[in-house]
Amino acid sequence: MKRQVVDIIRTGPGERARLDCGHETDADAGTAVGDVLECGGCDRGEMPEGFETYKQTPEFTQDTVPAALQRAHSTKRGVWARIVVAEGRLRYQVESTGLDTVLSPGTVGIVVPEVPHAVTPLGTVRFRVYFYRMPASAGDAADAEPLKPPAPP
Repeated sequence: MKRQVVDIIRTGPGERARLDCGHETDADAGTAVGDVLECGGCDRGEMPEGFETYKQTPEFTQDTVPAALQRAHSTKRGVWARIVVAEGRLRYQVESTGLDTVLSPGTVGIVVPEVPHAVTPLGTVRFRVYFYRMPASAGDAADAEPLKPPAPP
């Protein structure tokens, strides 16, 4: 997945590029801020280390899930999310990657920044979405206090 370079980090003999998704990757000497590089971490759906939960949705059910979540939508630049199902089953689709899976308690959906995705309730369901970003001290995130993230499944 292509991502924009937002910072160059000098690491002694080499350089690393920090990408707008939060991942870092090896960079050539000529790499500059604004360049676009491939991000293997985003391709694998791996949330960058150190990101903090800063917002969560109310609990949605099959009757209260907003229509906007049931059609293609995406998070903002640099914002990751986890879809956590408390009860039932939820279909999670990411057309650009071909992902089409069913989430249930213990199976978390990872939302990559700026990648359109959609969910569909499969009968009775209860779920929340938790939003993550780089800590404010490490980037240009807003001033919200981090929330306690949900326990891993």
